[in-house]
Amino acid sequence: GIDGLRATEIILAAEESSKTNKSVKVVRNQV
Repeated sequence: GIDGLRATEIILAAEESSKTNKSVKVVRNQV
């Protein structure tokens, strides 16, 4: 249902943000 879709969107958003945060950390370490 709608709740399931919302949960999926939240999970995907969390995964995207964690990927972005990892990328940012890597860039900072390289600098």
